[in-house]
This record gives sequence, C-alpha cells and structure tokens, in this order.
Amino acid sequence: MMKDHHSLLSFPVNLDYADELNNDFRKLKFSPDIETVFRSYYDEETLRMRQLAILVGCFLWPLFTIMDVFIAPPQYLSIFLFIRLAIVMPILLAMLKVVYSIRWQSYTRYYAVLVGAFVNAGVVIIVNLGHSYNPDYPYEGIILIWLFCFFLSGMVVREAMLVTFLPFICYIGIELFIIGNIALAMTSGLILFGTYIICAIGSYLVEFRTRESFLTKGMLSQLADTDSLTGIFNRRYFNNQCLRLWKQACRENKCLGILLLDIDHFKQYNDNYGHSEGDEALKQVASFLQKLAKRPMDVVARYGGEEFAVILYDINMEGLERYCQKLVQGVHDLKIPHGFSPSGDFITISCGARLMAANSTTVLNQAIKDADHSLYEAKAQGRNQYNIYGLDLLPREAVMKIL
Repeated sequence: MMKDHHSLLSFPVNLDYADELNNDFRKLKFSPDIETVFRSYYDEETLRMRQLAILVGCFLWPLFTIMDVFIAPPQYLSIFLFIRLAIVMPILLAMLKVVYSIRWQSYTRYYAVLVGAFVNAGVVIIVNLGHSYNPDYPYEGIILIWLFCFFLSGMVVREAMLVTFLPFICYIGIELFIIGNIALAMTSGLILFGTYIICAIGSYLVEFRTRESFLTKGMLSQLADTDSLTGIFNRRYFNNQCLRLWKQACRENKCLGILLLDIDHFKQYNDNYGHSEGDEALKQVASFLQKLAKRPMDVVARYGGEEFAVILYDINMEGLERYCQKLVQGVHDLKIPHGFSPSGDFITISCGARLMAANSTTVLNQAIKDADHSLYEAKAQGRNQYNIYGLDLLPREAVMKIL
C-alpha cells in the first residue's frame, strides 16, 4: 500500500473504533459512519498508487495495440484498433486527468471502477474475436487486467470482483456457446478461474489488514485528540481544527466564530467540594456544551483546566450572540450547586467570543487572543455573562453590513 506522504485526513473522534475492531469485520464492512470515514481514508491512501497505475496503463496499452498489428486476424484488426484507441485509450487518458487533478480526485474511486469495467470488457471482446479466427490468440491479457484491478486500481475487493467476474462469465459463455471451442473454454477458463480466486484472496487479505490498520490509527488518534476526563476534544484537536476550518471558511467565504469560556470561581468549588465533585462538574458542563454544538462542523474542546473552547462554522454576529446567550443560561440551568460562588448559588460560566469574517485581515492567533481578551472582560464585568469582541465598538447595523 503506497501512502500519500502529505495525508491530512483527520479521524473523527466521536466514532467507536475500538468497538469496531472487536467486532467481526471479516465481511469487509464497518458500521455506516465508520465505513464512510474508511472510504475517504482508503481513497487518500491509494491515490499515489492509482496515479502510478494509470501512468503504467497509458504506457502499456499502446504497446498491446502495436502487438495486435502483427498478430490480430486481418478481418478484425480495424475492430481491435477501434476498441483500443477509440474507446479504451480515451478513458485511460481521462482517468489520468482525474487522478492528477485536485478538483476531481474525490471521484477517483468511481472512475477506477468505470475504467476497470471498460478495459475488462474491451479485452474480453478482443480475445473472443481473436479466438474465433485463431485459438492460439493470447488470452493472458485478461490476467494482466485482473492484476491491475485487484492490486493497483485502488478498488476495494467487492468492486474488483464485480468488474472482473462479469466479463469472465461473458468470455466463457462466448467461447462455449458462440465460438464452440469447448477445450479452449475449459483450459483457459480453469486457469482464469484459478487466477481470479488467487487475486480475490490476496486482495481480501490486503484490504482486511488495511481496515485493521485504519481502526488502530483511529483509536490512537482518538486517544491523542480526546480529553480523558470529559470525553470531548482536547486543546491539540481544537488548534488543528481551528486552522483547518479557518482555511475552509476563507475558501467558501464563510464566517467563523471562536469562543473561550471559563467556569466561574472553580478553584473555590474544588477547594470546598473536593476534586472528585469538581471532575463531575466538568463532565456535566462538557456534556452540555457537546449537546449544544449540534452542527457537524461545530467543535467543542476542553482548553485546559476549567476552560473550554468552541468553534462555530458559518455563523453571523446575530447567531453568535444567540449561541453565547444559550451557553451562559444553559450552564446556569444545569443547577450544579456552588455555595461558595460570589456569582450565584450554582456553577456559572463567563464567555468571550470573536467573529472572524472570511475577508478579515486579522490572523487566526490574534482572533483567539481577542476571544481570550473578551473572556477576561466578561469576568471583569461580574462573570456569569458573555462578551463578544468588537460588538461594543460598532452599532449592530454596521457589524452586519461588514459581514
């Protein structure tokens, strides 16, 4: 398996990789959510291999065309050349364009199946026509195409078996019932069937190990990106996702909301209720934050100690303010008793937020510092409240106009 050295795929940490690893996946199928992530992982891992394979295919295919000029039955030569040069070769060149184009690389999986199907069908037609004139016409080209489909195309086993088995059945059927060469059908069919079984088993073992490796990497990524106490993302994951989402927001001309929040007077809570109760309080607050971040691209992380961080993708100033209100009110409504807090009878939070527009000249690190500054402003104003950076500097109409 060739690995793309610049692989940037992230493993979603909300998936149970360990449970999937303990399950029986001998059928090479995961639960729907994990299967979706695996296919993206597999496509990225096999991209370099597909690029190399299609280059080799574009080089070898014309060589077999030259071979046909010398050994093809004269009455079928024009058909052979038409299949090779007018049908299959353009498809190979289109695949070459797809695998080397960033815009189309996400579709390489489907093009690989399409190319495999056309190449298999083309070779089978050529071999059957060749055998109708000369039983010694070489059929080994079918084996080469199968090796390509099973081991170089990046197809999973099911796809490779499908695009090779149907042409194989057609080949045997034509040899038996149309050409009528029973001896050739049996000998070549047995060799091809044995090759098919060997390729399928080998490809199955490769994919099984790849899936196993994927789950192991997912577990390790989960351990590296998850806070062990609360079960939500940690600061490392937040920093990585913040950069990734900001780049995506710039590409898509979206806004990004960055929030930092802190549990008020948490030291007094720990000192008086004990660290065990403090841990439980952190878990309850983290669970609430996680439930509030319902959208797929929202990120909630424990930033350190009693501090949390939130990323909100594609949100405006009005939405950011509503979200901050829900945060502050929601944590208060958890009604976690805190009899030693000057801010009230229950645990509360202070929140600082910063909205980043796609055309903003502010760098990401400065935006996080601005959110942190707003957090301290909220604390200075009495805690149990939020402060949005810049909201007090411009009228609402001006802020919305800018965005």
